[in-house]
Order: sequence, then C-alpha cells, then structure tokens
Amino acid sequence: MTPFLIPQTPAEQAYNSAHRTTRALIEHLNGQLKNKFLCLGGTGPRVRTAEKVCDIITACCVLFNISKDDHIHEPYNHMPDDDNPAPEAAADDDIHGTAVRNDIVRNFFTQV
Repeated sequence: MTPFLIPQTPAEQAYNSAHRTTRALIEHLNGQLKNKFLCLGGTGPRVRTAEKVCDIITACCVLFNISKDDHIHEPYNHMPDDDNPAPEAAADDDIHGTAVRNDIVRNFFTQV
C-alpha cells in the first residue's frame, strides 16, 4: 500500500498519517530483527526457496518474542537500513491496489 499523493479528504489524510506511523513501527521492528539475527540482513548463505525464507523469518520472530518476554537484552548495535527507503506517494497506476486502498479508507477512516 502506498500513501495518497495528494490527499483530498480528511479520511485520506488520516490514512496517510496511519500509513506513516505504521511504516515507521514496522521499519523499527525490522531493524531490531536484523540487528539480532544477522541472517535477515543479507549476510550468510543465500536461501533459494520462498518457503525456506518464510520459515527463517518466522523462527527469528518467535525467538525475538521469547527474548523480549524473558527480558533478554543485547547491546544496541544500530545498522542503518538503506535498502528499504520510504515509499514515495505513488501515482495510482495499479488499479487493484488503488481499489484496495480506497476500500481501506472507506471502511476504516471514514466517519459513519
């Protein structure tokens, strides 16, 4: 999903705000995961199948949650994540994606 290029309504502005906040949280979590599990940051052997990649990501998320629950902290070692820049507000080229985004705005950001 992408933000609206020029939000026209309060609902579209609210969607863009929620999109920005959510993206920041997800990027922060991805950074924490990549710092803790270097295999997620592009180091180590390359895995070829999507299924194996999903298994590795799931295992890392489970281990990450266990370490958070057990208050296991490691030294902070920030590694900038330059390979995932924030998305530009895109022109509405993808008809299906635009329809899904409009449904989200209509269902969750428009006051009834």
